Amino acid sequence: MNQEERATQYNQIGRDYLEAQRTFYASNPDSARIFIHCKIDWPSKAYDQNKNKSVLDLGCGTGLDLVKYLEKGFDAYGTDASKVMLAEAMSLVAPERLKLARHT
Repeated sequence: MNQEERATQYNQIGRDYLEAQRTFYASNPDSARIFIHCKIDWPSKAYDQNKNKSVLDLGCGTGLDLVKYLEKGFDAYGTDASKVMLAEAMSLVAPERLKLARHT
C-alpha cells in the first residue's frame, strides 16, 4: 500500500470514527459525561495543581478533547494524521484559538 492509499484509508477511518462518536454521545449522554470526566476533568485537576496550563494532544482526532481543555482555560494544541479529523477539529474551535498542526 502506498502513502496515498494509506491516507485515503485513514481518512475513511476518520469519517467512520466521527460518525460513531456522534452517535455514541447522542445516544449515551450519561456515559459520555463519565467518559469526559475521566478523560478531561480528572487530569485537569492534576495539571492545575502543577500550574501546567498547556496540553498537547497527538492524534487529536475530531478535537472534542481540545475543546474541553480550552473551555477549562488550557492552552491546547493538537495534531492528527487524518485531514478529515483535523477539518472537524477546526470546525469546533474558534479561529483565534486554533492551534492545530495542519497537514499539507
